[in-house]
Amino acid sequence: MANTEFVDPIAWAKMDQTKGARVDERVTRDQWKNEPLLDPTPIPSPKRIWTADEMTRIRLGVLPVDMDDKWFIFMEDNQLHLHRSWTGHGIYEATFIKTDGGHRISKAVVTNDHERFRQSSADAESKLLERLISLLLLDEHPDQP
Repeated sequence: MANTEFVDPIAWAKMDQTKGARVDERVTRDQWKNEPLLDPTPIPSPKRIWTADEMTRIRLGVLPVDMDDKWFIFMEDNQLHLHRSWTGHGIYEATFIKTDGGHRISKAVVTNDHERFRQSSADAESKLLERLISLLLLDEHPDQP
């Protein structure tokens, strides 16, 4: 399913706050349909440092439970995979590394397959990736983007 309209990525992330099942066990790749991220394009890594407690929650992922849940998210080793739940298309991948004070993303990519996703600027995609992690995995709802 192609995203053919330009949507402000921060506004879109604010609207896209549906969450799948909160789980106590890690979500795995085989729990939902998923396809590889095609034509990966590097984006700037978000500058945020995530604490050990935040990484514990991030590692659990998100499992969709109904059609309102837009994302299937799972982590393998230190790589976070974000897929659209309806199509299974891989949209983002982020590799985390341990650093002083917690964990940070050392490498991030977004699909450049325009049939699956219409990306914005690299900086906007980086902000959206961070926003999705904050909203969907950590349940953070800041007033400002």
